[in-house]
Amino acid sequence: MDKLSKHPSRETDQHDEGWREQYPIDTVKEQNQNRRQFLKTVVAGSALLACGQVALVAAEARRAQVKQLSDKRMVLDVNLSDIADGESILFHYPDEHSPCLLIKISDSKVLSYSQKCTHLACPLIPKAEEGMLFCPCHKGAFDLETGNPLFGPPKRALPRVQLSVDDTGLITVYGMEQAL
Repeated sequence: MDKLSKHPSRETDQHDEGWREQYPIDTVKEQNQNRRQFLKTVVAGSALLACGQVALVAAEARRAQVKQLSDKRMVLDVNLSDIADGESILFHYPDEHSPCLLIKISDSKVLSYSQKCTHLACPLIPKAEEGMLFCPCHKGAFDLETGNPLFGPPKRALPRVQLSVDDTGLITVYGMEQAL
C-alpha cells in the first residue's frame, strides 16, 4: 500500500483495507488539486466563455452594419392601387433571404418592415385591423405604425423599409432603417 490510499495518520486498519483496495485513492495526485488549481480552471473557463460572447456581439454588429448600408433600389411589381386598405404583400429586400412586409393603411399611407421578429427571427403576421404585427412563435407583437414592440419577448423595434410611392402608384424601395 505505498502511496495509494494511506490514511493521513499513516496507520492502516485491518477492516479498512478492504474498501481501500477496491477504491484506491491516489493522495499524491489528490493534493495537486488545490484551491489555486481550481481557481485557474475557473478563470480559464470564464475567459473562454467571455471570448465566445465577444465573438457573438461582433457577428451581430457586422450583420447590423450590412442592413444600415443597404441602399439598393428596387421597384416592386405591384401598383398601390392594386392593394386594398389593410392588405399586405410580402417581398424580399435587399436580398432573397430578407423577407419584408408592405402594409397599405390608406391611399396616402403605406408602411413596410422586415418580416423577421427581432427576438428569434420568426415570421410576423400582419394584423392591420388590430394595429399590430404578431409573432406566433412566442406571442410577441409590434406596433403597426412605429414598429416598436408592444408585448412579448421582443425588446428591439423592427427595421423599417424605406420606400416611396409616385403619382402613378409605383412603389420604389430604396433602403432600410436599422432599429435602435
